[in-house]
Amino acid sequence: MDAAKDWANGNLSTVNDLSARISWSLQQLEPILETLRPLPEELTDAVDALEEGLDQAEQAGDLASDAGQSLRTALQEALRAADHMNEGLEHIRASQDALKSALGDPNEIKLALEQMAKSIGQLGDGTVAFSRGAMEHLRDGWAALPDVSSIDAFLQAFEDLSTAGTSTANGLKNIQKAFIRLKDTITANGDPTEALKNRAART
Repeated sequence: MDAAKDWANGNLSTVNDLSARISWSLQQLEPILETLRPLPEELTDAVDALEEGLDQAEQAGDLASDAGQSLRTALQEALRAADHMNEGLEHIRASQDALKSALGDPNEIKLALEQMAKSIGQLGDGTVAFSRGAMEHLRDGWAALPDVSSIDAFLQAFEDLSTAGTSTANGLKNIQKAFIRLKDTITANGDPTEALKNRAART
């Protein structure tokens, strides 16, 4: 029997308490993840709508080709950021499942927490790339657009994209707070992985 399972069997009440605390914390995380689930698709839909708006403005002759190309480049940035955010969310869910499966094994719990932290970082990187990269470039392009009816569809889609981006950023903050609570809950009565290390050091 490996050291982790040996530790768990020798500390059953601690393991049961830890399992209950982790399960409770994951339940608190679930509604936050559900709120974020549709946002990458909403971002992608808004980008598609923006491209259609650009097509309409260009066909109407209301948008210079260089301005249109600059905006399309920014839209591709937004798509890449949305994909990165979506991957981060998928990895968070995978780490959530790993944490559920790790109950009773302190080493696996630690690995699952590390995986979740990395996944949250990936979501954060995508959010930053979206808000500080793509959206800034889009705003610059938007400011140069003419005040004509052919760009109305573009402006509405831009508002939708901005709203979805803000919601994602807010959701990221909530996930980060939930993750901190999760770690605090797990270590409320001492870190089980540290107990395992101490035990191994004495053997």
